[in-house]
Amino acid sequence: MEIEFINKNDAELGKNILSNFYKDKMIPAEKKSYVTNLRKSFGPYLGIQSNDNKTHFILDAASQIATLGHGFNPSTFFGTSQYLESWMNNPDTPDFKLLRNSFLGFLNRKLNWEKAYFTFVNSGAEANETALGYCYRIRENKNANKVLAFEGSFHGRMMVTLAATWNKSKREPFEWKNYLAEYVKYPELNDSNINLPFPANWKAFWNNSSIKKLDIPSEWLTDPILKKEIDSLIQIREKILTKTIFAILIEPMQCEGGDCYSSDRFHTALLLMAKTFKIPVIYDEVQTGFHLGKEFFWHRQFDLRGLDNEQLNPDYVVCAKKSQIGIVLSHHETKSIFEGEEFSVASAIRGYAHAISLDQLQNKIINIEKLTSPLLLNLLDKYKDFVFRPRQNGLAFAFDLKDPQLLNKFVDIRFKYGLLYYPAGNQTLRFRLNTSFTNNDLLILFKQLDLICQEIFQNTSAECSNIFNVTNDQTSELYEWNEILLKSKINLLTNQQTDSGAYLSQLESFFSNQHSLNLINIDSENYPKYRNQIIDIQKKVYESSRQTDIEKFDDTITNKKSISLGLIDSQNKLVAIAFAGPLHLYPLERGLRQDPHFNDVNSLYMLDLTVMPELQQAGLGRNLKYAITLIATAKGIRRIQGRNRDRLAGPMININLAIGAIEQNHIKEDYPDFEPFRDVFYYTTKVAWDKPKIQLSTAINTPVSINSIDINYIQKQLPYMVNKICLSNFVSEDFLSGTKEIIQQLPQELRHAYTCSGQSEAIDKVVKTIWVNSDSKVKEANINKLLTFNGHFFGNGSSLSRSLSYDLDQYFDVKKLCNPTEENFNEIIKLASKELETSKYLAVFIEPLLQKTMEKVPFEFLKKLREITTALK
Repeated sequence: MEIEFINKNDAELGKNILSNFYKDKMIPAEKKSYVTNLRKSFGPYLGIQSNDNKTHFILDAASQIATLGHGFNPSTFFGTSQYLESWMNNPDTPDFKLLRNSFLGFLNRKLNWEKAYFTFVNSGAEANETALGYCYRIRENKNANKVLAFEGSFHGRMMVTLAATWNKSKREPFEWKNYLAEYVKYPELNDSNINLPFPANWKAFWNNSSIKKLDIPSEWLTDPILKKEIDSLIQIREKILTKTIFAILIEPMQCEGGDCYSSDRFHTALLLMAKTFKIPVIYDEVQTGFHLGKEFFWHRQFDLRGLDNEQLNPDYVVCAKKSQIGIVLSHHETKSIFEGEEFSVASAIRGYAHAISLDQLQNKIINIEKLTSPLLLNLLDKYKDFVFRPRQNGLAFAFDLKDPQLLNKFVDIRFKYGLLYYPAGNQTLRFRLNTSFTNNDLLILFKQLDLICQEIFQNTSAECSNIFNVTNDQTSELYEWNEILLKSKINLLTNQQTDSGAYLSQLESFFSNQHSLNLINIDSENYPKYRNQIIDIQKKVYESSRQTDIEKFDDTITNKKSISLGLIDSQNKLVAIAFAGPLHLYPLERGLRQDPHFNDVNSLYMLDLTVMPELQQAGLGRNLKYAITLIATAKGIRRIQGRNRDRLAGPMININLAIGAIEQNHIKEDYPDFEPFRDVFYYTTKVAWDKPKIQLSTAINTPVSINSIDINYIQKQLPYMVNKICLSNFVSEDFLSGTKEIIQQLPQELRHAYTCSGQSEAIDKVVKTIWVNSDSKVKEANINKLLTFNGHFFGNGSSLSRSLSYDLDQYFDVKKLCNPTEENFNEIIKLASKELETSKYLAVFIEPLLQKTMEKVPFEFLKKLREITTALK
């Protein structure tokens, strides 16, 4: 199919639309001058509104930015919408708890830890702040109050993570002098070879680094890279010896700093030394985790081994971006340290599907790296006088400009050629691919990069087409299927029954029009006609250990709850099948008798879904699974269970995730053969929604009721549930309209807003806004003490919000007075007035209505507090 890249008119249209929302400084004018059409986006191509009523595209070589591991509108992410929990933001259901446990089990397998625990939060910055909070809470030295970070680092924009972010233009405007981080040099490699040889006694040397004097062997200092690592490690040791460090925060590869790679040799020494001094190490994998590299976690590409060759691990691993939410992984239970969690349920579900599906596509990720490598090297060889230092690992690649002054030119010109990529550090251009990139997409990318290099380096602007042929887009079909499935679930929930026969007729038309195949219902009458063909399909598609015995098909046909579908071609030949029957029909299938739904006649087991090899790239398997799910919903079936072999059945696992599958049981070493992957993904898929219970206590976090969820609402919101993009880069008109509608409910003087990922980020932004707008005397005197009241809650996702919300282990200087009530508010206002007059405070934080207890603060108290603070400004 042909697509057209963006042009100048699209930017003008975007500016005109955005200007209406930037008026009167309603929101910061920081977005790119394009308005997105997410429903039309697909693969690596971001859809942009154009003034000719078409959708134009940007080739997103940044994968927004490394959040989209499968590109735009991947079928896997549509599974998120099939959970009622996603629409209502409800984490308190059995199915979400099952998904959560499955997610943790999967991540633990990827980490290969003895046992992992995790915390969900809203963002990467919040995840880092939460991990730092855990470190601060359990710190050995109670006087320690500093984070050790690295030059070139980026950890977020909350108060503590921002202090640990090296970029001075981002950090310094918000710095508080009594809360600065300590920095050491990051031992950057010259290339992307991260596995380096260890000198003799390297591990023992750093394991004994707590001794008073370290004598570095002279032969270690002859290698410049090794010397750089040693210099960094010595700096770290010196900082630790000051007894002010409570955590070490490090990226296994610095992305914002300029795609700076570091070696397993350095990280081995760092972990051994940190454990010797009992200083916890946090690996910030916000940008690198979830398969940016060849392994699921970047640090698992290192050969991290201790003295006895045991696996060496960081204390915490932090994820976001591709995980869709913030995740803190720990070796110890952390839930009890802070009260509750704040996160988006839809994002957690989408992150789960992303994790499983990316893992299934590891070989594809490695192949994309192989396809990209010669294109990258050829480009750099062609312009070797201007560019150098190619680095590449998995879906990430980067190169440097010899003249850093040209970096901004590369950024300024990217949209002219329909590309999106980003600068990093002082001279690096970085790129983030995703699994939707085909060889053709890579060729288009490097063709455009070549043209950009010609214009910048050779001052020649060649005529270039903005029309490109790309792989056919199936996005509209995905939306159509999911909207039909969701409508059927809503109808069932609201007692609007639909006959399964009506759906079958609709499905017959779809397969005839879309695939030129006839969909048939296989029953006891026509089954004998197709029985031998079913045997042949099994033999052609599967190895012997995965072939299903024909007797099981025989049993399926005879049960009235079963669903048996087939696709036949114009020669009346069976080319695809989908069979499902009640679980109790298959007692010898491995894992079924462990299923709690084994005796539930409304729970089906997906016995087989098979497509002939020559038709497997046409989406038939996915569409058959949609069809069988739709019929199951209409027939009153509650669940569809099934089992897929790890990696060898990877495409089917991803199809099942697209319907909303959860791994109910991970069966290890299930297949008795010599293939490299022998585990089984035993899944459950809920095909009907349960009516939610009314829970008034969760009203703040569950703002949408079932009565608000109709098909019109779903159609409007579905693109935003499926696609997570960075709001500081691109926005949709729907988002801006919704933001404006909310802001207009406020008094005129408060109609200026920042968008935030959650409550804690909002609190940090409030404090930063107050600080930036404070006069120079406040900043010079470093006045940053805060006043609040007992029981008032401001979140727990940042050190600042926790300091305001809790009494225990406050990181920031916060004074708390008793909560004002009708009985005591006159006394409390006197104490507040005295406190504010005699001490120096930056701000007062108060909840007019306490979210934890729903108590009201007396209006008279609020009024008098406002008068006092206004007078003291």
